[in-house]
Amino acid sequence: MKVETCEAIHDRLARPSERARILCGDLNTPQRETQEGEVITFAENHPQWLERWDAVERSVVEGLAEWGMVDVFRLLHGYERQDVSWVFHTRAARRAGFRLDHVIASPELNPVWCDYQHGWREGGLSDHSAIEAIFEPGGAG
Repeated sequence: MKVETCEAIHDRLARPSERARILCGDLNTPQRETQEGEVITFAENHPQWLERWDAVERSVVEGLAEWGMVDVFRLLHGYERQDVSWVFHTRAARRAGFRLDHVIASPELNPVWCDYQHGWREGGLSDHSAIEAIFEPGGAG
């Protein structure tokens, strides 16, 4: 289901548009991003669909840039920030965290601020941190 969903998202947005666009929410990808900007997908967890899985995750988190849509958090913070928006816990401790929640938008919306609200997740209000972005369309940027 994830592969088909990501393919549908990409197919709908991977086209020229005269309108500013925004995609936000839990995209359930990627597994990790390095400080050098390398994106590691969850494809290794699905060896039977390795190439297709890797391609489809990349098509959303990286490939939409070709169609004028950028990852707002990465645009504003680079890859030095290694925030996570969802954390898998075991009884013993935190096991792994992933940045699964995104705002991907047309740069002409002029994003000026974007950050995660971790307190909501840490306080038990959700299993995900909220992501919040502020745009100033028509601003100097």
